[in-house]
Amino acid sequence: MKGRMKFFVILLILLTLLGSFSIKPSNVAGLSYPYLSISGVMNFENNKVSVTGRCENGSIIFINGKLFNLPKSGKFSTDINVEGKSYFVVATPDGKSIRVVLIFPQMPSKLIKALPKLNFSFDTEEMVLHYGGKMQYKPAGRVSGYVSNEGNGEKTSFVVGSDKSFQSDIPLSSGENTIHSYARYLYFVRFTVPDFSIDFEQAKVLKLKIDSPYMYIDGAKKEVDPGRGTKPIILKGWDRTLLPIRAVAEGLGGEVGWDGKERKVTIYLGGNEVVLWIGNPVAEVNGNKVYIDANNHKVKPIIINDRTMLPVRFVAESLGAYVKWYGDTREVLIVYPKK
Repeated sequence: MKGRMKFFVILLILLTLLGSFSIKPSNVAGLSYPYLSISGVMNFENNKVSVTGRCENGSIIFINGKLFNLPKSGKFSTDINVEGKSYFVVATPDGKSIRVVLIFPQMPSKLIKALPKLNFSFDTEEMVLHYGGKMQYKPAGRVSGYVSNEGNGEKTSFVVGSDKSFQSDIPLSSGENTIHSYARYLYFVRFTVPDFSIDFEQAKVLKLKIDSPYMYIDGAKKEVDPGRGTKPIILKGWDRTLLPIRAVAEGLGGEVGWDGKERKVTIYLGGNEVVLWIGNPVAEVNGNKVYIDANNHKVKPIIINDRTMLPVRFVAESLGAYVKWYGDTREVLIVYPKK
């Protein structure tokens, strides 16, 4: 009886783990996202998740805000912490993008040693979540697991094998996926486990080129400054890319305010507020004063041809976006992980 209860506890915890991490990528009708595959092993003894994956050729990937320098193969690997959220944002210069958020379960320390390592994988082509693991204990008789996806009505099941291992797959779909799961033993003992969600979202991608009056927003060509021909420039002595602030802020979905009396620009996007003053090397980001360029205090907002020009990296990153500079083509890729 004691052993059976121990099994039930382990089984419940095991399936709770399967139903407690969330995966959040994005797809918008009419737009495609790049290929991305992610595989991971959750190890609760050291609170780490070992992740490997691959992107399509030419992609860039930011993991928890850090740019990974991908080899030509597009493969990457990293260890992330079980605690908190982990962000994967992938984009290509032609405007395709995907945002993935992984949320892993938090386990009590006294139960960690009783749990096996769990593995999972998925990719944006197959759109199927694969997950499995190995139990520490299994009683005699059939032990089944049942999983359903409320988002698309798909259902699947698995059986724990004689070697105590199991594997199951559940199809995913664009939009919201709510996964329900429960375990059954002896046909009448059933344990329902918490839901987890899998939602797909697309990031925003802007591409600009030095000395070009055009930019690309999610792959669509537009003028940087309609009717004016304003171009991104690199100012001599600063070695910084400057461009009209309105182009970036509004291109990412934000708003720009101008106070002519104070010569002040205020930018709002996704809960972030950035305030800058013409000729002032100090800006205000969410109420905190910071230098626009900590290494070069000459860098400041300036007006060229009646347009306020600002350093693109400072503005984009202060608004929560990621920036990639391509020195060989003199292009800037700005990726904003939220719509």
